[in-house]
Amino acid sequence: MTRELSLGTALVLLALGWGSLALSGQASGPDQPASSPVPGAPARSPAPPPTPPPESVPGSPGSLTDTPLKAVGPGVFELGSVTLDKQQRTVSFPAVLNLDQGPMEYLLVTTQGKLHESILRTATEPYHIHVAMLLLDAKVSTTNLVLAANTGDSHDPPATAQGRTQPLANPAKEVLPGDTVSIDVSWRTDGQERRVRVEDLVFNAEAKSPMPKGRWVYHGSRVENGVFFAQLSGSVVSLITDPDALVNNAGAGHEDDKIWTANTNNLPPWNTPVRVTFKLDDKQPKK
Repeated sequence: MTRELSLGTALVLLALGWGSLALSGQASGPDQPASSPVPGAPARSPAPPPTPPPESVPGSPGSLTDTPLKAVGPGVFELGSVTLDKQQRTVSFPAVLNLDQGPMEYLLVTTQGKLHESILRTATEPYHIHVAMLLLDAKVSTTNLVLAANTGDSHDPPATAQGRTQPLANPAKEVLPGDTVSIDVSWRTDGQERRVRVEDLVFNAEAKSPMPKGRWVYHGSRVENGVFFAQLSGSVVSLITDPDALVNNAGAGHEDDKIWTANTNNLPPWNTPVRVTFKLDDKQPKK
């Protein structure tokens, strides 16, 4: 019997390095009868079935690969709690205010993430966010390791993530590779929608000013031994360099984990649902 595999599931398995599994379940034609054994030849054992992704391993997507991608409008799709708009090149999902004071290393984590140092939290699966971004054709890092830091010479160009031979520290001076995204947060108060750039929710305690408009990169986290680290760590948007997060701050202060806190002048009210929107920049910088 020919086993069918949806295109979406195949894409996901290929993206996460399980290409052999994605392809092994597909037959090019009808089943062929077993060949008759050659007289005198030793009996052959049947080939073992392909090994499935390790569902029991923390950080493995497991059953999340079965979540259907539903069309809800022209070019608009839903995957779990994620909404994908192909025309607008956006991915959005729900969140809520998590903390309004104290040092922050993250703008957004999941309910399983580092809640003690994140301004927002979400119950949305990082895996679903990542699949939606891949469907928007986001160009993510193809390696878990990225370029060693520059020598410190003031004439050196900024260090980037390509070709590094050792894992990055957290935080680090390097800028992780990935497509540029902008991030908006919206919510409703007294029947009116308010929409702000995500930088408006962050305050630089050292400079005593709101976070300047900067560059965010969709790095896409990393995969190792079948483990998708954004799913494992719950890190979605990081204010400092974190290769496990889906999105990283690539602007000033990404190497400093002591300067960021919440901007209490612009935060949404407590227990108010908010919507986080990633938008892929149409004009990506040259890599």
